[in-house]
Amino acid sequence: MGLLGGKLGHVLYNSFKSGDLSSRDEQIIQNWLFEFNNNQQVFTFCHGLAGFNWLILFLGSNGIIKNDLKANLSEIDNILYRWMLQQLSQLNYDFLHGAIGACNYFLTRSDETIYRKHVAEFVDFIEKITISEGDDKIKAEFKL
Repeated sequence: MGLLGGKLGHVLYNSFKSGDLSSRDEQIIQNWLFEFNNNQQVFTFCHGLAGFNWLILFLGSNGIIKNDLKANLSEIDNILYRWMLQQLSQLNYDFLHGAIGACNYFLTRSDETIYRKHVAEFVDFIEKITISEGDDKIKAEFKL
């Protein structure tokens, strides 16, 4: 059902190609929300909330979804923010399945102060765990 590994990817492709959201794609979005709310709460960019929220904003910014959904996403963005912090504390920075994917979504909302703070907190965390190796090289610990 995810953005990169599921039906939401089809919604992205089909709607961007046609410039419109088909009834089939609307149904896929509704099914994704139902699954998220009732069965599986995944927060990753690849299969979860970070990717879903990014998709909704992308569709809105390209005029494919007509109403402004930013306000609707704000409440669940708090959940995603807490998940991002949890992933950072577990040293899971992965773009598709960890904190960087959530941070990428927050970057798309950087026109709002709260999201700039989320991104700044992410950067601060990364800066704290990096080790300089000279010659402009740094490294960071990560989880395998």
